[in-house]
Amino acid sequence: MANTTNRVYPYPVPGSDPDVPYWIQQLAEKLDVDVKSVVDEMRTTKPFGHMGRTAAFQGLLAATNPTPVTVGMSAAQELRGGMTFIDAEDCLVVPLAGVYDVRIKGYFTGAAEGNCQQGIKVNGTKGGGLLQGPQASTNKMDGNDIYPHSGGRVRLVAGDKVALWQSANTSVSTWGTNGYDGAWLELTYSNP
Repeated sequence: MANTTNRVYPYPVPGSDPDVPYWIQQLAEKLDVDVKSVVDEMRTTKPFGHMGRTAAFQGLLAATNPTPVTVGMSAAQELRGGMTFIDAEDCLVVPLAGVYDVRIKGYFTGAAEGNCQQGIKVNGTKGGGLLQGPQASTNKMDGNDIYPHSGGRVRLVAGDKVALWQSANTSVSTWGTNGYDGAWLELTYSNP
């Protein structure tokens, strides 16, 4: 048996014992190891962060011109590829400059109807860095809870702090208890 130069995959050479099942097994085992190492590297190095509300209710300020309130996050449920979380600032910190996919789930609860909005803050600025806005505006029609989803893309530089904000022109709260059932924010590195 010989091996390829770059990836060291085994292959038969003329005059080799004609044991095709053995050759296929050798090649499959090498490919399995190679593919696993690539998948493992992607899982551990591609920046990703998920943070969700875990502290139950948080009131949102109601006003004629609603003020964006940073949603309090007490923990990040998943961090990979150098993404970090700052508890005191309720934000994810990106480790690498580039374009990130943003996914948001808002949560609005309360008896009143009105307009509810959500989006991101980058370094404390509402909507900073947007390419395609992960901002949403939803009308709450009655006392039922609503949980709108929104997404988009944002260009960030290493060290940018990204937080989730929500606002409403009526008396409502945001909510979450385990990081996934209420309001949350996800960032996934897409490309440079």
